[in-house]
Amino acid sequence: MFNTISTEQITNLLGILKSKNGNYHCINAKAHHNGDKNASLSISMKNGKTVFNCFSCGIKGGLYQLVSLSKNISLEEAKKLVNKDLFGNEVKTPKQNKKIVSGDFSFTCESGDIYNYLEKYNITNEVMGKNKVFSVKSFTNIENGTTVNGNKQNPIYLTIIENGFVKIYQPLSKKYKHKFYGKGKNEILFGKNIFNKEIKELIITGGLKDMLVLQTLGFSAISFNSETTMNLDDKFLKFVESKNINVFLLYDNDQTGIQSSEALSNKYGFYKLESINSMLVDGKKDISDLIYYLNDKSLVKSIIDKIKLEMKFITKSKAESSFISENLIKILPKYFKDFISNYESDKEKELLIISLLVALSSVFHKFNIVYDKKILYLNLYAFIIAEAGSGKSIMLKVKQLIDGYIKQFNVQSKGDYRSFIVPGNISKSALYLSLADNKGCGLIIESEADVISSSQKTEYGETNDLLRNFFHNERVSVLRKDTSSNVTIENPKLALLISGTPNQVRKLIDTSENGLFSRFFYKIMNSTYEFKDDIFDDIDLIENKINELSEQLLKFMNKIESDKDIRIIMPKELGSRFINHFKLKASEIERAEVKKNIGLVYRLGAKYIKSMGVLAVARLIFEESIPDKIIISEEDFQIMRIIGDSLESDSDLIFNLYQTNTKNQDVFQYLPREFNANHLKKLSIVIAKDERTVRRLLDEEIQNGKIIRVKQGEYKKLV
Repeated sequence: MFNTISTEQITNLLGILKSKNGNYHCINAKAHHNGDKNASLSISMKNGKTVFNCFSCGIKGGLYQLVSLSKNISLEEAKKLVNKDLFGNEVKTPKQNKKIVSGDFSFTCESGDIYNYLEKYNITNEVMGKNKVFSVKSFTNIENGTTVNGNKQNPIYLTIIENGFVKIYQPLSKKYKHKFYGKGKNEILFGKNIFNKEIKELIITGGLKDMLVLQTLGFSAISFNSETTMNLDDKFLKFVESKNINVFLLYDNDQTGIQSSEALSNKYGFYKLESINSMLVDGKKDISDLIYYLNDKSLVKSIIDKIKLEMKFITKSKAESSFISENLIKILPKYFKDFISNYESDKEKELLIISLLVALSSVFHKFNIVYDKKILYLNLYAFIIAEAGSGKSIMLKVKQLIDGYIKQFNVQSKGDYRSFIVPGNISKSALYLSLADNKGCGLIIESEADVISSSQKTEYGETNDLLRNFFHNERVSVLRKDTSSNVTIENPKLALLISGTPNQVRKLIDTSENGLFSRFFYKIMNSTYEFKDDIFDDIDLIENKINELSEQLLKFMNKIESDKDIRIIMPKELGSRFINHFKLKASEIERAEVKKNIGLVYRLGAKYIKSMGVLAVARLIFEESIPDKIIISEEDFQIMRIIGDSLESDSDLIFNLYQTNTKNQDVFQYLPREFNANHLKKLSIVIAKDERTVRRLLDEEIQNGKIIRVKQGEYKKLV
């Protein structure tokens, strides 16, 4: 067994400062000639107890001595402070075989976890004590004389809630798991102790055990008396709002948990945590099951890191800034203005502008531009990131906008696989054939990224390499024994417009080092649900306007000669400013503390110039004729500077918070110095990779001399 214990609460309350070297500054600083400038005090947990030791002056002891010395109070006063103020726990941990009578019930308990049930989930005695949870040998209802006895086969846990009201938890009981005694409220909140300190993030979980696990891992967590509790107390909601606390939901990964989490998220605007859902397999349905299965301090730390990263990501994305302004709308092409004028909120307008850029980039496949001495077509990739129910599906409106062109394209094209809209769930060979019949053109538009990522995991669905080539319009070929399947596509121009939750980003693009990552624009949408009073809107007017714009686009495209590509030109002076803009970005990346691949700047430039090309062509949709050469305007450049800065900020957030390094030393950092085959199996779950990949990475480290095989199935790190 192991303990993942944080001493942060103790040291913060006592004002003991931590140094960069990982130690604390000694509470007996006067005994040091330099005031313990180099920090020599170690504070840690040993067998569930706080211990301290100064390597310089030699002072050492337990928690009571630490409090006594730091507060300059007696040992007896320190004990009272620990039991009452320090942990906010006025009910002292009962002594061994102590019988407690309260109201209409009594119980006999021992200190600690008698039957070693909660302890195996890494729940500490300290956390149990703070939450008034006791492992009891017996419980008696004095009112009717009924006694229940606990044993290893049916352990009993008792939770004191308030005013003598208790909950009995029998986790292994075949008859019932939960029962309440006393006169209490119907809706109960467990874990109130965490409100004794200032908190910014709060996790609501599905049950008492999960709450205790999360608190032991260092999170502020609470739970209600039932996972199906929907009507939360007004006082709790007002408290959360007044303190500006971000509330996250981490319920069981079963039908009840998923439905309850979804309902609470929609009703109160809470955020769902999804970072561990993919790890809850093979009978594991909640965080406590996962902790029990891993049973390793290093692997559990990776779980803590994942949850913290997702909370940080959601918290930052909540503070979304809009790129919509009157100045931006003024300089947009008329076609864009007319389209977004049907919608009121900035959120909708932003999403539609990005979606329209991508959709038109697929339609304008006869236009190209020169960038870095290469001919680029305009096809763009964009990923809209938001929680379920946030309104991101409005992006599908652009499909209606280009519907007239799609129908004509499909009629004029030849081949069994012709379809301008290419399905996201498609095999690699079918994608080759589809683009071949489409003459390299097409658009994948999916409002759920899982449609694509699930296809990628199949034996014949891995299209990652093709999508990387398609973005740069690079020639692709496939050669099979069956000559009917031999395909060559000279200038593929497929565009991608997809949306999904933050967790779905990683499912589709498992690492930021994957070249596909940098080819996308990313837009993080604020997940706060906005109820709109639009039931009386005349939807026919909006639909008619979109249909008119669809007809206008088709009319424009019919003016283009089918056998001739049209070049887009950037004026020399504008080109110089464009190059200087990205040189500056490259130098900023070189100076940044968090290093990024400099190739990101090159692809950012490609995305910018493609987008400016789309804007330049869109300005001609209402014109009578199309010039031989199309010129990018100052307005096009300014639009992309405004929009691009916002999208780049979101891209950086995804890069920093959702990257998964594939470097071996980072993969194996979560394993102990000596590990075995069972550790490798658990590691594959933690880092979301299959066991075969993990073993391949292990073999590379063995060849590099960083890990040795001690004997069959057992290994040791050398660095």
